[in-house]
Amino acid sequence: MSYLASNPWAKEARDLSPDPTTGASITRLSGSSIRTHNIYCDAPRATADGHRFASLRFMDSFLSETQALLATDLRTKLTCLIDREVSGWPIGPAWGGSVYYPRGAQLMRASLDTCQTEPVLDMTKLPRCWQLMSVTPDEQFLLYTAVVQDSPEAYNLASVNLRDGSWNLLLEKPTAERLGGAYNPATGNEILIAATFWEGKNRYGAGLLADAMGRNARQVFNRVHHAVWMGDGNRFAGLLAFDGDNLAHLPENPDGELMIYSKDGSSPRLIPAREHIFYHISSSRCGRYVVCESLEGREGPSPIVVTNVVTGRHRVLVSDCKCSLAGDDSRQAKPYFTADNRHVIYTADPDGVVNVYAAEIPQGFLESLK
Repeated sequence: MSYLASNPWAKEARDLSPDPTTGASITRLSGSSIRTHNIYCDAPRATADGHRFASLRFMDSFLSETQALLATDLRTKLTCLIDREVSGWPIGPAWGGSVYYPRGAQLMRASLDTCQTEPVLDMTKLPRCWQLMSVTPDEQFLLYTAVVQDSPEAYNLASVNLRDGSWNLLLEKPTAERLGGAYNPATGNEILIAATFWEGKNRYGAGLLADAMGRNARQVFNRVHHAVWMGDGNRFAGLLAFDGDNLAHLPENPDGELMIYSKDGSSPRLIPAREHIFYHISSSRCGRYVVCESLEGREGPSPIVVTNVVTGRHRVLVSDCKCSLAGDDSRQAKPYFTADNRHVIYTADPDGVVNVYAAEIPQGFLESLK
């Protein structure tokens, strides 16, 4: 059953002027004075038909400990309130049409097709959850970062069987670093484990590939700041470290940071993009394209760029999405594709208020990257 007696829908959207460079149609889909963002882009909380996606609305860190989960329909441009008491980070199988989230100690599931919610699991008897991470495509297993020791803090990855409630910790030893993990979006039979390490004031990430139980982990990439499974589950895309103080390439990476990694550990392939500093990265469901926002200076434009990882060709879709580097990360664009490759969803605050936007990919745009 739903926690709302009747899920209200509202028209908040506004069509904006097309992008002056590409002609892409731009729509601001949320219109609240309260921040609304598109969640994160690693496994899109969206439907397989490309029509609906989830977003979060929240006040701020001082006034509310809960957030509201929303669904937006790209056909009608209407927004629906699913649950107003979300107490943590929502996750879901990539383009799977469902969203899992904590409501207090209760794990909940929401359907983006029906906008109905249902309780799944009482998490009070599980290791304390720091953040939900991933769900398998068949929705049998859930992965989260568990706090297994408070002082000093220590973390592990916990796997929960959503059908019988059983759980286990995946790593033999806990770590002081906050781990992350993502199931293979196509098969669910592998986990990409994200581990962090520090060099002075700089934090870097390493990717470890393990089976679905966390066994036989081996490093597949290193020194990245954002990485993602390709949608077909066969490769990874990662962004190497850059000079964050000056928003510039490091001397050792003059052609850019976009790397494609193979699961077999063979040499990664650089896709040159000298003119861009990519910040977040997400894959299309087909695994052929990635989309990133580019940082062109702290006060400069922030284009959204689509790259064909097979041909290496890239092209600006939105010449300036007007996301912000100021404040919390809800103001960052975090773009991702809908499952049908028809829209790119992103967050921006051009007028100082964080809202969710969609850029419709023009006819022939993706074909031009072949």
